[in-house]
Amino acid sequence: MLGGNNSSEVRVWLQGARNKEPWPRVGDIVAELEQAKRAHYGPDNKAELYEDAKKLAVVRGEKNIRLFLNHRTQAVEKDAGRIAAVIAADVFTGRQRRFEARWFADCTGDGSVGALAGADFDVQPKGRMGPCNLWNVIETGKPVAFPRCPWALDLGNKPLPGRASGKAGPNPLHLGGWYWESGFDRDPILEMEYVRDWNFRAMYGAWDALKNVDKVLPTHKLNWSAHIMGKRESRRLLGDVVLDEGARRWREAVPRLVRADGMED
Repeated sequence: MLGGNNSSEVRVWLQGARNKEPWPRVGDIVAELEQAKRAHYGPDNKAELYEDAKKLAVVRGEKNIRLFLNHRTQAVEKDAGRIAAVIAADVFTGRQRRFEARWFADCTGDGSVGALAGADFDVQPKGRMGPCNLWNVIETGKPVAFPRCPWALDLGNKPLPGRASGKAGPNPLHLGGWYWESGFDRDPILEMEYVRDWNFRAMYGAWDALKNVDKVLPTHKLNWSAHIMGKRESRRLLGDVVLDEGARRWREAVPRLVRADGMED
């Protein structure tokens, strides 16, 4: 499935400051994939909003693209210090394919191709942005019980987004949003299954606390949960020029540097 975080499997909406001066055309490709309707939170955030078929049609409509879905990079071959081929495996069958090319773009999200090729990379050791598994609940119009979950995170006396505060009652739309993230100090490559399971334990623990401790939302039930995480920070491949967040005058410091990432200065 195409789209990454913006697919129906993860359900994070497209975002970014695009089509802005001084590069007004940056973002045109993103605009081509933009879905007609958004629903960021709650049960209205449905799979069909993400128009997976449209993304697939756009890519398959490009005559110079051969698409191999459900493949994961496992190895690279190098020749005279350059990547000569990438080895990828079908995640369902295990069949390996070898892709030769002159140029390779690492769009894995984890810098996997670059790391396998021996490129320099950096990883924020602590306090990085963590992945999330979105989830939501839905009104059913009739009482719905939920069993106690001793294996879930115990959030019985903990604050959490969406829980009643003061005179305000619980807000179901604040449950399971992108800010339900964890894994800030976990290895972004090797420990992601642990983080995914932790996110699930947080979801069930929160719902247990609301239903069985606070005894609220009696006619709501768990509706959907993403089984695939929406990832954030991971490996950062390093190029010839590295700018830190204090390099506000990068245009003057590196006159020929081209930068267009869709984010505001």
